[in-house]
Amino acid sequence: MNNTLTDRCVNKPNLTHAPHRASSFRLYPTHWDGGEHMAENVFEAVKQNVTTRQAAELYGFAVNRNGMMCCPFHGDKHPSMKVDSRFHCFACQADGDVIDFVGRLFQLSPYKAVEKLKEDFGMALADGKVRLAPRRPPTVRQQLLDYYRCLQRWRVRYAPQSPTEELHPCFLEAIKNLDIVEYYLDCSVLPDPQTENELRKYWEGLHERLEKEERRLA
Repeated sequence: MNNTLTDRCVNKPNLTHAPHRASSFRLYPTHWDGGEHMAENVFEAVKQNVTTRQAAELYGFAVNRNGMMCCPFHGDKHPSMKVDSRFHCFACQADGDVIDFVGRLFQLSPYKAVEKLKEDFGMALADGKVRLAPRRPPTVRQQLLDYYRCLQRWRVRYAPQSPTEELHPCFLEAIKNLDIVEYYLDCSVLPDPQTENELRKYWEGLHERLEKEERRLA
C-alpha cells in the first residue's frame, strides 16, 4: 500500500482547487532581535521587549512598510491602524500598548494578556527578574496551526453582514483554505519522513504565495 500523505488520510479536500488569492497573514515577527533582556516588572518587561507590531505580526496581521495594518477592532477594509511600540487606529481611535492590544484582541484581562505574551514570546522569570530568550524557529506544524487559527478568526470577524455586502479578502481566504489546512494538520500528527516532506513542500508553496501578496499590498 502506498504510504504517501494523500493515501494515508481520509476526507481529503480537492487540492487541485487550492486558492491563488493570498491573504495578509504574516508568518512570524520580522523585527525580532533575538537578544536577551531583563527588567524588574513583568508588565514593563513585556512592553520593553515586545512591540505591538511584533505581536500583531505573530497573531496573523500583515503590517506594511509604513507600519500600517487593518484594524481588528472595527470593519476595516483599508489599513487605518498604526503599529510600532504602541498602536493607534485613526478610524475608530483604538489606542494603547502591546498588552492593551492583546487583551482587546483575545478578550483577556491585562494579567492574562501578559501571560499570553510571556508564553508566546518565550519570556520567563529568572533570579527574580524577567528574561526574554530568543525564540526557536517554529516547526512547519506550528506555522500551519498559527495560520489555521488566523483563518478561523477571519471567517468570523470578516463574515458579510448582508447578502449584498462585498466579500472581504480575508473572509475569502478563510473559506477557501480552512479545510485544506485542517487536512494537512490532521496528517501531521504522526508523520513519517515522506509525509513530512510533503507537508514541507505544501508549506513552502503557501509561504511563498503569502509573501508575494504581502509585498504587493505593502
